[in-house]
Formats: sequence, structure tokens, C-alpha cells
Amino acid sequence: MKFHLPIQGNAANRFQRLQSFIAQFDPNWFKHPEPATEEEIAQLKDTAGISHHLCTCGLKTFPKEYQWFAENFGKSGINLSFNYHLSLSAIAHNHSINHHPHSPYFYIGNVWISSYLAYYYTDNNIEPRLVWVPSLDPNSPCYQAADSLEELLFASAFLNYAYYEYKFKIKCAFPSHSIFVEHVIQKFGTPTEHNYEVICTALMQYVSSMPQSHQFECAWFSTFSDQFWFQDDLCFILSWNHDPDTISDFVVGYFGSHTRHGMEHMVSIMKCNGFSCTPIFT
Repeated sequence: MKFHLPIQGNAANRFQRLQSFIAQFDPNWFKHPEPATEEEIAQLKDTAGISHHLCTCGLKTFPKEYQWFAENFGKSGINLSFNYHLSLSAIAHNHSINHHPHSPYFYIGNVWISSYLAYYYTDNNIEPRLVWVPSLDPNSPCYQAADSLEELLFASAFLNYAYYEYKFKIKCAFPSHSIFVEHVIQKFGTPTEHNYEVICTALMQYVSSMPQSHQFECAWFSTFSDQFWFQDDLCFILSWNHDPDTISDFVVGYFGSHTRHGMEHMVSIMKCNGFSCTPIFT
């Protein structure tokens, strides 16, 4: 099945744009918004300390784009999955993890079991940043997730629906003894929660040079942890692995093609650059 890529627009029509994109794969997906009630929103604000408690950065405010989420998905939440499972809780069920009103974080969901999705309030931002917070140790450093919730939702929707429509799919990863991986370790040290973001950023920068050099274009809905590159009917996705086994799979690439020729061409390029490639059967 060939499909239309997500359309860029403005805040006023983002629900319609998201619905239009996903309806190509699931015609019944959210035909009508399901807003949370004012009482549910007020209770969540109170639990999270929104506009009531000072955190280390000052007074928390309700993020404008999360208000949009509340008005469209707040009653039901959203669940999307691919190489991780993204869950944004219904507003009424989102009180349990927001139990530290003085925390700089306002939690809105989670990715699988490894990270919470949260807004991070800092001194330098009028609007809080959208970040991943390690769930096993919330005191560990947080990582930038996306510039906006809209960007993250479109990225996750593409992973959840569109990628599976490519007839030929390949997963690419660094070999365990990659020269570049060894170089990264020498530069940044043994991977820990404190240098995970730096290492992932370095790995993604290295791998993204390949689609760039072959005239792929980076999509507008690419995020810090998921990049989307396109050329005609070819797709290349570069993603952080939120549950890595070793540094060699901190970052993983996924190719998609509607033709065998296109896939074989890109696989040959990746193998020439030292990557291992494995077919994905769906």
C-alpha cells in the first residue's frame, strides 16, 4: 500500500492532519475528539502542582499543547507502538505518576517501561521542554524527546502504521566490534545514564550522513530520537533504542521500500559502510 506522508500545518488543524494521516491505515481512528472534562483537568493540575506549587525553576504552568491533547484525546489517551510502546494516559488516569508537586517534571505518559514522557520546567524556557525521564531512576538526566508533542505524535504514528506498509523492510545496526563504536567509546567513555544522550547523538549524526549523501530529505516530523529520511519510494528511519543491549544497538536504522531493487540498493550501501542488515518479516 502506498500512502501520503504527514502534512505540515498549524496548531489549529493538527487534529485533522493527524486524523487524516492515520485514517489511511485505520479509517475508524478517532473520528471524533474525546475531550477530558474540566473537573478531570483541574484534578490533574492539582495533583501535578500546576499553578499551585513552586518547583526548582519557579511556578509550573499548564503546557499549551497539552491543553490541546486534553481537548482532543484527554478522555481516552493514545497508545502507539513500534520498536517501543508510547502511551499517553487518559487525563483521569494520569494522577499516579504525578505525585511530586515540587518536581520540575509534569509527567504525561511513558515509553514502554524504560522512560516517562514529561514536560521539564527550566529557568530558560517559558514553555517547558518535552523530555524522556528514565523511569527506573527519575534522578538520572532527562533527554530531549521532541520540539513539540505534535512532532512526537506524528513520528510515533508513522512508526506505528506507515512503516509496516512497505513491502520490503530491513533493520540495520552497528556490528558489535564496529570501528566507529570503538571510537565513540574512546571519546565519551563507557556508556552510562549520564552520557547516553551524547553517545546516541554522536551515533545518529554519523549514520544520518549516509542518507544525506544520497540525497534523502529529512521529514519535518523528525525528532531528537527518531529521524525520518525519504527519497521517492524509499524510507530510512534512524531511532534511539530505548532498551539497548550494548552500545552497538543504542541507535538502529530501518529501511523501507516498495520495490526489491530499491531495498537491495540501500542494503549494499549500508553493508559497504560496515552495518549488519536483517530482513523484517511482517
